[in-house]
Amino acid sequence: EMVFAACGACNSSSRTTDAVASMVARMERDLEVGTPKYEEWLKLANGVARNAPDFIREMTSTSKTVWAPDPSGRLVTYELCEAEGPTFERHMRIFALKCGMAIYRRHIDAPLPEGGMVYARYFLNEGIPAEVIAKVLRILPAMGTLRQGTFNVEDQFVYRYNANTDERIVAAAISFHSGLHVVTFALADEKLAPLIDELTFFRCSPGELFS
Repeated sequence: EMVFAACGACNSSSRTTDAVASMVARMERDLEVGTPKYEEWLKLANGVARNAPDFIREMTSTSKTVWAPDPSGRLVTYELCEAEGPTFERHMRIFALKCGMAIYRRHIDAPLPEGGMVYARYFLNEGIPAEVIAKVLRILPAMGTLRQGTFNVEDQFVYRYNANTDERIVAAAISFHSGLHVVTFALADEKLAPLIDELTFFRCSPGELFS
């Protein structure tokens, strides 16, 4: 279960999106049929199939069997699903941006104000590409004096963040299980927008999440 510091209307409107993200987060590369992890994922997938059938159709329509090495190096078959389509994109965009707003609320101790902006980008079970991490690290020094920290709940949820409470800026890299990763910046104003726009992030202001 994923819990965010958000108003009732926001949480209600994004309930299906949260369920989709929870399912995607558990789509590990080496998810084996019959294991407890698989049964947990299947239960979530069945719920998503009832509430977001278009998402499941998009995901399964691109499914194909491929050969790839497993963690031990053995060549085995995997089901590869292409992460594309308008329904998939919408749910992941909303979830990633909502993460940014939640992280801002957690570390600034206030909701993102009018005139503020949240930027976010999601990545699936291949992880965050090294070139994206490098670009993010180049931006962080421009954010002033920052306090760095890590929050970790076993293998379910971990994030690294930098926060400047004076400037009201938060940057974070978040991982949900091993299947979903989010990089996000949340700013009380847009003075760093030119730097962040280079990363082709999704973006929205308060009140625009579901527009």
